[in-house]
Amino acid sequence: MNNNKKNYIIIIILIIIIILSSILISIYYISNIRDNNSENEIAINNTTNETFEEVSYTFEVNNKISSDCLSSYKNYVALGDSITLGTGLADTDNESFSSLIKNTSNCKLSNFGIDGMNTSWLLYDLSQGKYTDKIKDADLVTVSIGSNDIFWILYQIIAKSFNIDISKKHNLNYSIYDSFSNATLSEKYNMLHNFYKTVFSDETKSDLDSAIAKYKKDFPKLISKIRDINNRAEIIILEYYNPYHNVLKNTRFNKLSENYIEQLNSFLYSNTNLGYDVSYIKDKFYESDSTNVNFSIFNVNFDPHPNKNGHEIIYNSILEILSNKK
Repeated sequence: MNNNKKNYIIIIILIIIIILSSILISIYYISNIRDNNSENEIAINNTTNETFEEVSYTFEVNNKISSDCLSSYKNYVALGDSITLGTGLADTDNESFSSLIKNTSNCKLSNFGIDGMNTSWLLYDLSQGKYTDKIKDADLVTVSIGSNDIFWILYQIIAKSFNIDISKKHNLNYSIYDSFSNATLSEKYNMLHNFYKTVFSDETKSDLDSAIAKYKKDFPKLISKIRDINNRAEIIILEYYNPYHNVLKNTRFNKLSENYIEQLNSFLYSNTNLGYDVSYIKDKFYESDSTNVNFSIFNVNFDPHPNKNGHEIIYNSILEILSNKK
């Protein structure tokens, strides 16, 4: 094997290691809820249905838009996935975008965010009447949903490549680490090779295309369900973004990710006639070399969720939308 070929293989392996590491945290969150959806929902519902008390907070938000536009919103419902829940933050009650809205307006917040939730899941919950009472009284509804529609496919590929049984409850983050670290050199190569080959296979492309098609069917129904419950509330949907855009530039994996994220966003942009506004956050996230997500190669933190700064970007985007409504 000549040196150029050896270097090429080494580069590919390094890129794949970064890709695998970058999604370990997300795998952990999704794996913990797949077989236990009902318990998670009940726990969250019990939390969000408690009696609300007005509390004064002291904190700083780096925004240039006045929060005065929030004064007319008394009841706020946040629906969606781990971004809505505030996963990855040190202080969710004061740092998440939904909490920032609550704390700067003193509105009543009902946060129904669930780790790993996808579009079909949220549509099902709405069809079963969950959240109906809170949505009915809401002045403002925000939704972060759709990213997991695609990620679940990648999660299955990783589990298969690393010989992990996804039906069992365990910490996949450490399971993958243990599986890889304890493998022989040839076994490690096979794991990475299988992952790389499968991700870019025709079968995976077909699965991702099917996921996009299903999203396009479910998302309008989801908006219609919310509108059937409440036709006067402001509905704001979060734009989709690639948390590793700046880290994986010019790689084949990044091109694949961007392709499907853009498909989600294009559909989102073209269907605002259904009665929602889009919170445009992608460009802001891409401007600062991934400082808006919990990602640091030096600290080996590959959590794809927005950090405090990222949630402030979302908060300011929502403020901008609402200020233009006045």
